[in-house]
Amino acid sequence: MMESWRSAYTILHQASLTPDSLAGLPLVVLTRENVIEDEQKQQTELARLSRNSRKEMAVGSGHFIQIERLDLVIEAPKSVMTKQYAAPHRP
Repeated sequence: MMESWRSAYTILHQASLTPDSLAGLPLVVLTRENVIEDEQKQQTELARLSRNSRKEMAVGSGHFIQIERLDLVIEAPKSVMTKQYAAPHRP
């Protein structure tokens, strides 16, 4: 399972994604507990892809955040939508 993450990360990196290359697109990066330093660095780099991002530690989860902390997985897009609709709309 870890290799698929590393493979996806490599593909993103090779696509020359630079800081804020997502141009402010909302992004929530959920991180499991007890990650190794290399994984933490990768997650930080992912969060830097958007100036409108946030990292959140999924306390009590292992590798399968979507199973072990489903509440966070559900809340992340809800919080993005709430923030988007609360922001003043520009013509």
